[in-house]
Amino acid sequence: MIIYFVRHGETDWNVQSRMAGRHDVPLNSKGIELARQTGMTTGKIRFDAVFSSPLTRARDTARLVTAVPDLKMTTDGRLAEIDWGIWDGMTREQVAALGQEANLLKFYNDPLNMEAPEGGEAVTDVIKRGRSFYDSLTGNPEYMNKTVLVSTHGCAIRAITNHLFENPSDFWQGRVPPNCSFTIVSFDGNKSRVEAVDRIYYDPSQDINYYKL
Repeated sequence: MIIYFVRHGETDWNVQSRMAGRHDVPLNSKGIELARQTGMTTGKIRFDAVFSSPLTRARDTARLVTAVPDLKMTTDGRLAEIDWGIWDGMTREQVAALGQEANLLKFYNDPLNMEAPEGGEAVTDVIKRGRSFYDSLTGNPEYMNKTVLVSTHGCAIRAITNHLFENPSDFWQGRVPPNCSFTIVSFDGNKSRVEAVDRIYYDPSQDINYYKL
């Protein structure tokens, strides 16, 4: 099994450095173009199955990357982005105004010890549900020897693959996955292997990282 985890294209909230969690923010024009460019380059890859976060930005990215308008995909809530609770849609300055900047900074610098914001999730919660998705996918014989696309989000990608890295305590592995980048994992029925991290199939000068690490 080969699994291509792709982060969705750019949104206006990414540009504005807002905490983009469960709010269903769509791709902006640049995000649509990034996904299209990516699809033009990855068009030779035949995906046997497609899974996506329920959020529009991830579902639309999957359609654009595969260039299949009526794409059959399976949405799974375990692939959604971290739930920011009361922080959703806020900027760092707005979170700081609540007196919660120290906890927010842990998301960037010490994510495994970040406390869940009110009504939201901690990074460790995202890891738990991400591992559940990964185990259910790799444990399903229907997908063995298949090529699978998983369209999801920056924090979610690192959470789902956290247990696969040599040093899981380094949650970000150096950076947040860029928009429309791929983390590629192989699974032979017994062992998983990370084949590529943050592989980009478009002009990298077009990219934006909205989590400032």
